[in-house]
Amino acid sequence: MLWGAWLYLDATPDAERRASLVRWIVGLDLAHDLLLAPVVVLVGLGVARAVPSRVRAVVQACLIASTFVVLVGLPPLLGTYSGDNATIQPIAYGPAVLVVLCLIWGVGALSVVVNRRRQRREVQ
Repeated sequence: MLWGAWLYLDATPDAERRASLVRWIVGLDLAHDLLLAPVVVLVGLGVARAVPSRVRAVVQACLIASTFVVLVGLPPLLGTYSGDNATIQPIAYGPAVLVVLCLIWGVGALSVVVNRRRQRREVQ
């Protein structure tokens, strides 16, 4: 990190840009600590109370994967690019994100079914 900071300071002599980076990093840290972390804890508690223990790990994994997919797909979904370069957003991201989310939850459901069948065979 020190090497990266040194390279940034060397390449950016402008004090306003340096201050802007510091504000951005501090803002992200505060957003994580004050917004994201409490939401994750509350969702985790909700899942722990609402979901049976035999499928809880699968639901948690699907929620984590879904969160990453939505976060990565959010800028294109919001249409933040308005330029003329068609290669930056070459597809409609709405259906693509929906397909990936369906695949995530489909694989999660399939793993629950396979685990149940495996457990029933072990009992017999």
